[in-house]
Amino acid sequence: MGIGAGLVTLAVVLRPFLRSGAAAAARLGPDELIECWVAQVRAETPAGAAEARPIVCARCGHALTSGDNFCSRCGAPLGSEA
Repeated sequence: MGIGAGLVTLAVVLRPFLRSGAAAAARLGPDELIECWVAQVRAETPAGAAEARPIVCARCGHALTSGDNFCSRCGAPLGSEA
């Protein structure tokens, strides 16, 4: 894991502590801290975001936008599923 990925992971793990304060975090056990963090993430995630799947080319796997008719990487025509 690189330094950047390690810092991002550390920031995500420390997120509940930074928001709720160290004093509040000290009173909670690990399970309660995890539950608080999950509740915060769920509250911040827009509805339907978890169900959204990226559109990719069936031939090469390149990420596409919803209005594309052809893949910009390999040129494959896209069907109605894109």
